Amino acid sequence: MWEFVESVRGVADACHAITLKDNPDDATPIIAGNVSFYNESKNGAIPPSPIVSCLGRLKNVNKTVPMHFQKSDSVILMAGERRDELGGSVYYSLYDELGANVPEPDFEDVKNQICALTDCIDDGLILSCHDIADGGAASALAEMTFGNGIGCDVKIETDLSLDKILFSETGGFILEVSTHNVTRVREGFSEYGQTIFNIGKTNFSNSIKLNRVINLDLDKAKDAWDDGLRQKL
Repeated sequence: MWEFVESVRGVADACHAITLKDNPDDATPIIAGNVSFYNESKNGAIPPSPIVSCLGRLKNVNKTVPMHFQKSDSVILMAGERRDELGGSVYYSLYDELGANVPEPDFEDVKNQICALTDCIDDGLILSCHDIADGGAASALAEMTFGNGIGCDVKIETDLSLDKILFSETGGFILEVSTHNVTRVREGFSEYGQTIFNIGKTNFSNSIKLNRVINLDLDKAKDAWDDGLRQKL
């Protein structure tokens, strides 16, 4: 029950801080939700599973941006620097670890990232975009390659260890941008006090290359992503 109460408190704090872009005095509304307090499998109890639903509105559906890379030789940008926040991550769960450093979002930063990104989308500057969430930047980048079979070569430069760079679940966004639009995107983010990082390019190599330590065959990675659960069962 304590976990549930704190989860609701966290959701409320986020909604009041990350307000509606066109109505900044109004909190982001949660329109539905469900919480399962009791979940059992044949292997025992699993964590409580809260689910919340938000509703968004597109002013112009023709400006919808996909999550998959759209072409080769695009610039890949990242909003949101990587932090030592692997606690509670998918990466740690693979090793039966929980970790202490869970992501601690700065709501003002998140709000400004969203506003900058949606401004750039409205201006037609973004080819594709994916949020950084479960699995960190590595998972986001991999998922962006699958839709159109477009590979990438990425190097995220920070002082963190490689596992934290690639799998930390600190929030942020991965953006695909045409070379001639990079400056305008930088300027758009700068207006909101946000820094955007150039981390690589797209290509037709049929591979996912990350920080010179990961070199995955794109087709094999996509098969695991599509059929991993089916194969396990």
